[in-house]
Amino acid sequence: MYILTEGRVALEMELRPVADRPAIPTAVEVVTKGECFGWSALVEPYVYTLSARCMTNCTVLAIKGDMLHRTMADNPRLGYEVMKKLTQLISFRLTYTRLRLTTGLGLVLLGKELQVAK
Repeated sequence: MYILTEGRVALEMELRPVADRPAIPTAVEVVTKGECFGWSALVEPYVYTLSARCMTNCTVLAIKGDMLHRTMADNPRLGYEVMKKLTQLISFRLTYTRLRLTTGLGLVLLGKELQVAK
């Protein structure tokens, strides 16, 4: 897991609109100072779903997932606080993703579904 202490990082996923063409890295979120990314280190199956690309000069604090797991197990109060913050972050990112979908492609698709239903 990483905590950004300076700079800006784009979280990207690769989209492949055409099967036989190269994938296109597409930013889905921007992380700023004080925010974390790479939280998949704490949540099974421990697989990253996005890549991180520095947009500016960056400084990050890297925390090894296994060490954080052990520390949280040894100190349940700390573990509770970390997981509470993590769920807030995931909730925020889910809300942000929903907003992006409903203000763009999501509304277009919904509009087509409503037309078919009439």
